[in-house]
Amino acid sequence: MLPPFDPWLSGLAAAEVVSASHASPEVLHDLQRRRLRRLVASARRDSPLYRRLLHGLGAAPHLHELPVTHKRDLMRDFDEWVTDRAVRLEDLRRFVSDADHIAEPYLGRYMVWQSSGSCGEPAIFVQDIRAMAVYDALEAMRRPWPLNRLLDPWYTTDRIVFVGAIGGHFASIVATQRLRFLNPIMSMGLHDISFLQPVGDMVAQLHALAPTIVSTYPSAAMLLAEERLAGRLRIDPREVWTGGETLAPAMREFIGQAFRCPVVDSYGASEFLSLASECRCGQLHVNNDWAILES
Repeated sequence: MLPPFDPWLSGLAAAEVVSASHASPEVLHDLQRRRLRRLVASARRDSPLYRRLLHGLGAAPHLHELPVTHKRDLMRDFDEWVTDRAVRLEDLRRFVSDADHIAEPYLGRYMVWQSSGSCGEPAIFVQDIRAMAVYDALEAMRRPWPLNRLLDPWYTTDRIVFVGAIGGHFASIVATQRLRFLNPIMSMGLHDISFLQPVGDMVAQLHALAPTIVSTYPSAAMLLAEERLAGRLRIDPREVWTGGETLAPAMREFIGQAFRCPVVDSYGASEFLSLASECRCGQLHVNNDWAILES
C-alpha cells in the first residue's frame, strides 16, 4: 500500500504556501490566528486529553493562555491525546519496532515516525494526509531551487544519497522512503546509507553510488568534508543538503569549499517536518504561516 498522498490536497497546500509567501505581516498574523483557532477547536472536540486541558478557556484563547505540554506527559496519556480512537500506543510501538514498516501507512492512512529520545522517552508522531500535503508543499515551494532544476524538477538525472540514521522510524528516513514509494522514476536514483558505521565503509559506499546530491546532517557533512579534503573521499556532488541540526556559517563555508558546490539547509522537527526553509541568501526562515514558535 502506498503512503498517504493526495494530489488535490497537495495542490491546495501549494497554492496556500505561495499565497502566504507574498502576504503582509498583518495578513500572516490573521492567518496564524485563524489556523490556531481551528486547531484548538479540533483538539477540544476530538482529543479527550485536550478537552480536559482546555476546560474553562474561551472558544478562541490566545497562545499564551494555552497549557504547556511536554513530550513525557503526552506519551504518558497518548491514547487520550490522539484524536483518532483507532490509534493506540501499544499497537504503534509494535509498528515502529519493525524497520520493515518504515514509510508504510499505519492503519492505511497515517505516516508514523518517532523522535530520537534526546529528552527522555522517544515520542511517536502520527501524521495524516493533510499534514503530509503541507510538508510536501513547503518543501517544494520554499526551497531555493537552482536554475538548472527547472529542466529536471523530478531529479531524473540525479543520484541522491541520504546519509543518516536509517534503521529506525525517524522522520528523515521515513520521508526518504515515502518519496521512493511515491515516485518510481526518482526512486531509481534515491539511496540511503547509515552513518552509524565505520567511516571507511561509509566512504566506500559513497564511492560506489557516486552521488550528485548528498543529503545529511551538518555534523555528518562536516565529517565527509574532512574526508574529501584528506583525499579519502572522491565524490563531486552538485549540491549538499543539510538539515536536522544547526548549520553554523563557518560549517557551511567549510562544507561548501570542500565539495566546491552549494550547501542548501533546512530545518525540521518531529513535531513539524518543514519547520524552517532557507532563502537564496542562506538564511533560515520559520514557516510561520503554519508554525508558531514561542520564545
